[in-house]
Amino acid sequence: MLVGSSAFGDLPPAVTDIFNRSLLVLRSQIDNRGAIIAANDSDIVRFGGDTYSYMWGRDGAFVAAALEKAGYAELCRQFFDFCSRAFAEGGYLFQHYNPDGSLASNWHAWVLDGNEVLPIQEDSRALLLWALWIHYECSRDIEFIRPLYETFILKCADFLSTWTEVPVLFFGHVP
Repeated sequence: MLVGSSAFGDLPPAVTDIFNRSLLVLRSQIDNRGAIIAANDSDIVRFGGDTYSYMWGRDGAFVAAALEKAGYAELCRQFFDFCSRAFAEGGYLFQHYNPDGSLASNWHAWVLDGNEVLPIQEDSRALLLWALWIHYECSRDIEFIRPLYETFILKCADFLSTWTEVPVLFFGHVP
C-alpha cells in the first residue's frame, strides 16, 4: 500500500513518511467488505454498552476521494459497493452503519414532535456522488460505474432533488 519515494520527486523524506503513514492508518480503518470506519473507539463500551466503530457516508466519501487520488481505486470500489448495498429505498444512507452493513445504534429519535425524522446526514448523498465522480475521473472505469447508475447515482440524485419534503434530523435539529 505504500507509495515509493520516486513518486514524490524532490519532497523531503519526512513528507513522504507522513503520507505513507497516513495511508497505513486509513487502511487500518477500512473493513474488507468496503466500510470506511470513521473511528474505532471502544471507550463507550463501559457506560454505553456499544463501540464507536461506524461507517458514516460523509466521512467515507472524503476518505474514498483521497484514496482515489492516491491510487487506491480498488478500496474505493469496495466502499461504493458497500454504500450501494446499504442504500434505503428512499435513496439515502442512514446516519451510520456497522462495518458488516447492518444499521448502527442511534442516539437520535426517529419521531420528534409527532413527525417522523430520518436519522441521516443530508450532505452525504452529494458527497458520495462527488467522491464517485473523483473515482471516475481518476480511473475512467465506466464498467464499474455503469451498474451503479440506477442503484446509486439515480437514488442519490432523486433523494437530493426531493429531500426537503421529509423532516430530517441534522446535528440534532429539524430544519
